[in-house]
Amino acid sequence: MLSSPIHAFLATVENSTTPPTMEQCRNVVSETTQRISSKLIGIKKSMHLYLANPDTEAILFRPIRGQILTQFSNLRKVIDKMEEEDKFIINCPSPEQLTMTLAYN
Repeated sequence: MLSSPIHAFLATVENSTTPPTMEQCRNVVSETTQRISSKLIGIKKSMHLYLANPDTEAILFRPIRGQILTQFSNLRKVIDKMEEEDKFIINCPSPEQLTMTLAYN
């Protein structure tokens, strides 16, 4: 799963009594965005190779895109509780930025 670092991080945050640090959030955002960037092209190429139909590819990719957007949205809720300076350092992509990344990679 492309967004599994966020999923694992949110599970630990849920079970923890202390809030996550800015560094932890920044690391999980960085790891996940790198993972998406590195694996997304291969996924889309494979889908195109086997399906060769853009409409079918879009339909099958929709749940993947939705899961990624949901995970980042849940992470953003955690990050929104932090100070503005920390939010800036974490640099969590907005839903619009993610949508563009997922559409054009």
